[in-house]
Amino acid sequence: MVLWRLVRSCGLTVIFFLKHWYVDGFFFAYHHLARALTRVERLFALKANAYFLFDPLYQERNIVGYVVGFIYRFLRLMCGGIVFFVTLLLGICGYVLWACSLPYIVFRIIYG
Repeated sequence: MVLWRLVRSCGLTVIFFLKHWYVDGFFFAYHHLARALTRVERLFALKANAYFLFDPLYQERNIVGYVVGFIYRFLRLMCGGIVFFVTLLLGICGYVLWACSLPYIVFRIIYG
């Protein structure tokens, strides 16, 4: 009876640790990645620039306003899109590396 409780307790400890490492860690990483992407979107105003892409800059309704507005907003969208993509890629790669670190550590312990 005591041996069964000991084995059960160790098994539950391992299960709870793995749940904490992978499930809770995923939600932690997702939360911080979503916050970082929200900050990038606010910094570059991607939605607003995409919505007003073909509108003139500062409501100056002549050819210069339309051309400058389009170029400015297009460049801002491109820079923001690149920063958004790099942030997303770094966040995903960071989580994958973190998730793979536990099996790597166990492998190095077992096979030296």
